Amino acid sequence: MAGGRAPDAADYITKQTTASPGDKGEQIWLDALNTFFCNDQKLIDYVQQIVGLSAIGKVYLEAIIIAYGGGRNGKSTFWNSISRVLGSYSGAISADTLTVGCRRNVKPEMAELKGKRLIIASELEEGMRLNTSIVKQLSSTDEIEAEKKYKDPFKFEPSHTLVLYTNHLPRVGANDDGTWRRLIVIPFNARIENKSDIKNYADYLVKNAGSYIMSWIIEGAKKAIEANYHFSVPACVQEAIEAYRENNDWLASFLEDCCEVDKTYQQKSGEFYQEYRAHCGRNGEYTRSTTDFYTALETAGFERKKTKTGSFIYGVRLKEEEFLS
Repeated sequence: MAGGRAPDAADYITKQTTASPGDKGEQIWLDALNTFFCNDQKLIDYVQQIVGLSAIGKVYLEAIIIAYGGGRNGKSTFWNSISRVLGSYSGAISADTLTVGCRRNVKPEMAELKGKRLIIASELEEGMRLNTSIVKQLSSTDEIEAEKKYKDPFKFEPSHTLVLYTNHLPRVGANDDGTWRRLIVIPFNARIENKSDIKNYADYLVKNAGSYIMSWIIEGAKKAIEANYHFSVPACVQEAIEAYRENNDWLASFLEDCCEVDKTYQQKSGEFYQEYRAHCGRNGEYTRSTTDFYTALETAGFERKKTKTGSFIYGVRLKEEEFLS
């Protein structure tokens, strides 16, 4: 694949890539992919379609891509190389915008996303909680509300794919299928040591393989279209998502550590919630409100009833004190 043309004002195109598609640097990029993804061709093919999807300019996958792994595994080099080749079609957003702790007005940042194809957020601090409402807004087909400084608010149709690369997976408070459907974890398991004299590897890749990277992105878009935007998820990605969800199942953790489950058991709801609060305090976990707590219990199949002697949760009870200490 090769080709490119000079900008023409008649096209009304305000963005451009930094490289034209071509074959230059093909082996360099293929070798880099095998390094980043540990020679897993199924994973490479999947990631290629995700990246290609980001170049199309329409949201077909309503999800945030979380590239996760410890240091020295190539995730930042990979995504920065893709971003730089896409040029002004790519943009960035502060990672803390995606977290519960962000208190500032994020609408000016939202305004910068208009017309972008790929949006990258990089590195969250350990223990940060994902703001699922913001993530849903940024990874859906619904219009996004934004504003520029001293300008009137406006709405726009999203055209981007959202990627977060991080050493630390954010905490997720929600456990509903709607939330977890939007979280795709791509594992970066490589351990890249200083075996090469190449410094600033992303610079090297863009300079020496930029044309082929652009071809690779376009080929990924073609594959995504041919698959009608339905991708075969590699086992390693599915396993990473399942492990992520299991590690964030706060109710299951509480039930396992503090409770006994049987249809004949019952517990006063107030006592139950107080033990949940204590459990959160012991483990440094976020404490949900009574409303969220009881809703989660009922969703999990535990009935809550008010009686003459108080409010009770049925089907579960707290463990004896000696087991909790």
